[in-house]
Amino acid sequence: MSGLRAGVLLALLLFTAPAAAAEWSVEVTSHFRFETPRKNARALAPLVAVAEEVRTRHCALIEPCFTQTITVKVLPESESFRRAQPGSHIDWAAGIAYTEKDLILLRLDDGQMLNLVETFEHEVSHIALLNAVPGRPPQWFIEGLAILQAKQDLISRFEAAAGAALHGNLIAFSDLHRGFPGSASGRRLAYAQSGLFLHFLQGRLGGPEGLREVITRMVDGASIHAAVLAVSGRSLDDLEADWRDTLAGVRPWIISLRDSWWLWTGMAFLFLFAVFVKTRRIRRRKKQMVEEESEWEYSDKGQTLH
Repeated sequence: MSGLRAGVLLALLLFTAPAAAAEWSVEVTSHFRFETPRKNARALAPLVAVAEEVRTRHCALIEPCFTQTITVKVLPESESFRRAQPGSHIDWAAGIAYTEKDLILLRLDDGQMLNLVETFEHEVSHIALLNAVPGRPPQWFIEGLAILQAKQDLISRFEAAAGAALHGNLIAFSDLHRGFPGSASGRRLAYAQSGLFLHFLQGRLGGPEGLREVITRMVDGASIHAAVLAVSGRSLDDLEADWRDTLAGVRPWIISLRDSWWLWTGMAFLFLFAVFVKTRRIRRRKKQMVEEESEWEYSDKGQTLH
């Protein structure tokens, strides 16, 4: 009887495991293993095409760079994305990087395929930075650097931050050291501030080389405050004050245009410009996809992108 049970168990292992594996599509590069349900296999092609270039570009700024294989799971539904998360669940994110587990989760929503590469780039920045820097950098630096490296749209982020500056609602970066606000509006502003300030900070540091030097000092154990002071000669608090002044500088302009037809003309121009930029980006991505087909609440353990 025990022999019969053993035979049944062996049969189940032989036939169910391969069947389960066959439901997944897997692609492997030098440093990444991509997995997704077979019905979504097409979503892996643009990721595989850029994966190693993304790592190389990020590693030019962050050294030493990770050498281990990072598993990237692309999940099509919110529920499967949620189930795949180890530990606490984050429902609002488009992607999560778990540095300690060498794991990235990406959520593939309908109509969002063109944003998948951008989200992947954002999460790879988290993996690279947190593998290199001991301890934990401020949350605003982690997210701001990822936005900068992924070249994510700063126009909409400027709109959010400038609006907050107009009403005096900017968040102090000291309050964004360990995490971001829990509300959607708070997170949106925190991401906007982080991306814009990193862009500003890089300029004040003399460009990418200056930012690279700050990160190198952090890798060697310096705090963000000490590293910025050593490279720029100015304190981080002073630079934050300068950045706030640049946003405050748009305040009189916005107020003077308020309730006038010039305001609507300006808004229309900005809207058309934003559409133009976004359309060009989508066309480039679609062209890339066609060419490829012809050969296609924060957790302490994960970094998230909304």
